Parts: sequence; structure tokens; C-alpha cells
Amino acid sequence: MKTTLTCMPSTGRPAASITWRKMSKTGMSIDLTQTAVYNITELDNGMLMSKSSIDLKPLRWENDTRIFCEATNNISNVTQKEVKLYVQYPPDKPHFEYVAQNEFARHGELQYNKLIVKEGSSFTVLCRSDGDPPPTCTWNISNDVKSPNLIFTSITKEDIGLYECTAENVIQVFLKYEGKKSTSRAVLDIDVLYPSRILKFNVTDVEKKNTYFEVTENETIHFVCGVDSNPVSTISLSFKEEELWRNIASQVSLKLGA
Repeated sequence: MKTTLTCMPSTGRPAASITWRKMSKTGMSIDLTQTAVYNITELDNGMLMSKSSIDLKPLRWENDTRIFCEATNNISNVTQKEVKLYVQYPPDKPHFEYVAQNEFARHGELQYNKLIVKEGSSFTVLCRSDGDPPPTCTWNISNDVKSPNLIFTSITKEDIGLYECTAENVIQVFLKYEGKKSTSRAVLDIDVLYPSRILKFNVTDVEKKNTYFEVTENETIHFVCGVDSNPVSTISLSFKEEELWRNIASQVSLKLGA
């Protein structure tokens, strides 16, 4: 945003010359006079009034920079006024910090906006954002629930999903007016690793008798093995300690007695 500063020293004769400079937080002085607009007006009493304006577009790293206006007409001493820049800016895109809280969680891996953890992990994810004034960061857990921290106690596969964090601050353009609200958002993708769970194991199209299936020699039978895991499991089928089949699949067709 452009900011205009105006310097208008006391009237006199000859007219006062005006110089501008800025002093960074590190003490470096930079002359700004060449970028200023300067004019002289003669008043009814014969005095001359000098006026100078300068346009600035300060950056965030120029916060606390001091701007000096210096005036002299070679008769009086140099007079000086200064202002200090307070640079406000909207929130940056939030970033995340992972804090493990149990042994399972120590193996968690956070890369940018993707978090991979083991089932049973207890941890907190912090949402951070840079801005001035300092932003308020909030996790939008549901339509009705918002929290400054994302906390999991013994995470499960039901917690897999996307979680949004919103950073918000209010930039006060002029002190006498209501400030402008600014927001920035980021989404965290949480993936939970958990071991294999066999959901079903049976034979299709064959009549079950008590605890066994009765089949005819050379008949093709279909074994169905349903497994839930993350990452996807490798399923193997064995008979009398001999592995008959291995692959990533949920249904096996195997001809016995040939």
C-alpha cells in the first residue's frame, strides 16, 4: 500500500530546502530526496513556504524503519522531524509443526502439508503463520468445532482426512476506522498407517458343512480373502506350510486336485 509523507517547515526567506532520508533498523542511512516532490509558495506577507512530499511503499522487513525530514534555509539551524514506520501485512500461508506425545508418534513424518503417522499415535499439530499484527490461527475441525491446536490421542484410521487451518489478522489502515480482516488458509492431509486385519476368508459357490467345505476333485474353487490395511497388504495363500499364491489382491481362484 502506498503511503504519502509530507514535510512543511516554518516559513522564511530564503525558502527552506528539504531533504529526506531513511534509517534502517541496522543503522544504514539512505537518501530519499531525489524521489520527493518539492514546491515553494510565496505568501501575502512575502514569506516563502516550502513543502515536500514523498511516496513510500514499505515492505514488511522495513518495519521500525525511521524516516527523517530535514529543513534549512542556510540562516537557521537544521530542523528535523522523524516518523517510524509500522508495517502491517496479511497472514502468510500457514505452515505446520508436529509435536509427538508418545512412542508411536515418534515415527510420524511431516512433509509440507502431508502427515503420515502410525495408528495409536498421540500428537499435536501446531499451525503457524507470519503477519502483522500477529495472526490468530484456528483449526476448522467441523462446522461447530474450532481449536487453536489439532490434538489426537491414539489416532485411528477413522481420523484419516483433510484438516484446514485458517490464519487471520486485522489490518488497521487508519486508527479512526475499523480495520480490514485478512485471512490465509492451508490444508493438512493426515494419513494413518495400520496393520493388516483379515475381514473375511471363505470359499464361494461351495456348500459349507459345519466347519468345512466339501468340494469335488479337480473342481475350481474360489477363495475370498478380504483384508483392510494401510499400506495395502500382500496376501498369500498356503496349504500344509507350502505357499500356493502371493500377490496384492482380495480374491484367489485356485484349481485343486489336478
